[in-house]
Amino acid sequence: MTRRALVPLIALMGCAAALSAEAQGVSTPRDQQGTRSANGGDSGFVTPEFYPAPPGLPRGSLSDGVTGLIVRDLSEARDFCIRSPRVEYVIDCLSEEYGRIAEKMPRGDYEAAKSAVAEAARGLGALAGANADPRLPRARLKRPGGAATPPLTPVRSTAVNRLNAAAAEIVEEAETVLLRAAERSDRRRAHYQRIAAAIGSTKVLLRAL
Repeated sequence: MTRRALVPLIALMGCAAALSAEAQGVSTPRDQQGTRSANGGDSGFVTPEFYPAPPGLPRGSLSDGVTGLIVRDLSEARDFCIRSPRVEYVIDCLSEEYGRIAEKMPRGDYEAAKSAVAEAARGLGALAGANADPRLPRARLKRPGGAATPPLTPVRSTAVNRLNAAAAEIVEEAETVLLRAAERSDRRRAHYQRIAAAIGSTKVLLRAL
C-alpha cells in the first residue's frame, strides 16, 4: 500500500465528525511510539525554548553542545514530519518545525545559520500555502513530546511528487547557503557543516517520498 493510500488522518484519530476544515483533531505520526532519534537519543523535542549559552561564553558563541542541539532538533523534525500519516502534510510540517528551530537559535556566531533555517521555513510554508488541497482538512500532528503542531496545510494530492521536489530544492538552497557560510570562516566551518548535513538529509528523504 502506498503512503497516499494510508488511512486518512481523520480516521486515524477516530474523530471524523469532529475534525473540521480548521483541523481541531490531532493525529499521531506513524511509528512514533518508542522511537529514537537518528542520533541515538530519545525522540521528543525536549530541548528548551531557546538554546542556552555555552558555559562561560555569551549566548550565540559557537559550541559543540549548542550545535549538537540544533542538529538533533533538525534531525528529529525531519523524522517527525516524514512519518506524517499523509504525505500531503509533510511540507507544511517541515515549515512549522524549521520555524520553531530558527526561533530558538541564537544570533552571534549562528546568525547565518539561523537565517538559512528561517528562510527555508518561510519558503516551505509559502509552497504549501500556494498549493493547498481544498479537499483535505488542515490537521494537527502530535509531537513526540505531547504537544500538537498548529493546523498544517495539506498540499494537493495530484501534485505531491512535484511539490516534494520543489520542497527539496528549497531545503537544498538552505544547505548550500550554510556550506558557503562555512567556507568563509575556519572557526565556524565544522559547526555549519554539521547543520548543513542535517538539513541535507531532509532533502534526500523528500525526493524519496
